[in-house]
Amino acid sequence: MVSIGLHLTLLQAAGWVGMLVKYYQTTASISEACAMTFDGQHPCRICTLVKAGKQTEQNQEASPTVKKLELFAASPVLEFVSPPREMTLAPAPSESAPSRSSRPWVPPPRTV
Repeated sequence: MVSIGLHLTLLQAAGWVGMLVKYYQTTASISEACAMTFDGQHPCRICTLVKAGKQTEQNQEASPTVKKLELFAASPVLEFVSPPREMTLAPAPSESAPSRSSRPWVPPPRTV
């Protein structure tokens, strides 16, 4: 959760809810409260903390300290195996080989 920055999103949502409630209590309509909450000109203490947190995360991402770990070789090794030059085929059935003398079974008739 922390690695993808979800904690800042949750804090921001909590700040917006608090601001919306506070501004709705001081103004006459919910539309004015929403406008004051999301216009960016009336930030609360949580909003400024979230903004500072996002700024520090961006600065940390700009200077990576972890090196990439290479687990595989840069170029894959492929080995091709050619088929043998002389391929022997299975012998053809001879006249003396036993053959099927009976007919294949017939499926039973379907009832409708």
